[in-house]
Amino acid sequence: FIFAILAMWAVYVYGVQDPKAVVGTVLEQSIAEKAGFEEGDLITAVDGKKVHGWSDQLIYLLHKGFQGKTVNFSVVRDGNLEQPMPIAVDFSQISKQDIGAGLLGAKLGLGPAAGEAIIEKTVPGKPADLAGLKSGARILSINGEPINSWRDVVLSIQSKPNELITLSYSQNGTEIQTELTTQAAEYNGETYGQIGIYPQQRVSRMGPWEGFTRAVDYTWRFSWVSLLSIGKMLTKEVGTENLSGPITIASMAGYTVQQGLVDFVKFLAIISISLGLINLFPIPMLDGGHLLYFAIEAIKGSPVSEKTMLLGQQIGIMALLLLMSLAFYNDIIRLIS
Repeated sequence: FIFAILAMWAVYVYGVQDPKAVVGTVLEQSIAEKAGFEEGDLITAVDGKKVHGWSDQLIYLLHKGFQGKTVNFSVVRDGNLEQPMPIAVDFSQISKQDIGAGLLGAKLGLGPAAGEAIIEKTVPGKPADLAGLKSGARILSINGEPINSWRDVVLSIQSKPNELITLSYSQNGTEIQTELTTQAAEYNGETYGQIGIYPQQRVSRMGPWEGFTRAVDYTWRFSWVSLLSIGKMLTKEVGTENLSGPITIASMAGYTVQQGLVDFVKFLAIISISLGLINLFPIPMLDGGHLLYFAIEAIKGSPVSEKTMLLGQQIGIMALLLLMSLAFYNDIIRLIS
């Protein structure tokens, strides 16, 4: 837990890539629309907690979602910073099975505003790099069609696999037009076009003290969300397919390394919290089992019998084997699918 706090502290102070908390889309008939959200709203706080970016308070929202609580958002509309609007969202409307990473988008119906069509970096050897596009280039049009946001860039290029396109962009104040041929990529049986570019990212940083308090809060809330998830699994409110084993952990470790140091450190913090929680379960053979024996000894005034300890160890072994078997089963199913 201490490692997780220090890791998240370093992440918050160093800075995380996170778009500004501006609402770009509100799905019709969604919980967000009924609550009063509108496109262009700037979310500044959640239950009085400052919001630095779109996903900044996600773990807090997950925690409240599992509890079925009402969350009060502070929203700035039409640039009126002096009078933020309160918008209350009742999370009891969302099924516990739907509480997850897609909470804001798929369940509440909120989507972030599309970023500007500015290139952060190009992939070496890909069409954009070979055509001379550099970091900081702003894409103006594709095949004569105006580009207003990064979403326009993605939709336009994805729809043109293995096609010659004319791309206009601005670099250092100079407008340039170039032709390049997109590459094709397969995903879920569909073919998409790509040219090897990344969007410009907004980096959100916190001061040392705010970063530390946020890291403690994150570790605490992630622990509670994990415990609540396990509890919901036992009551069958949440599927056991959410449980992961070493195969998924190794796969995610490789993925986060590719995404960068910040994502990898966040992943290590999550793994550390999960291991800490499991080790505290009141199962014999784990530290939590020893604490259980100590508690029993404190209550009855004498240690538990050797026979009881042996039986407890056997039960503990069986519980751990069942847990590991389920985790491996879920890993294999994910690999197959």
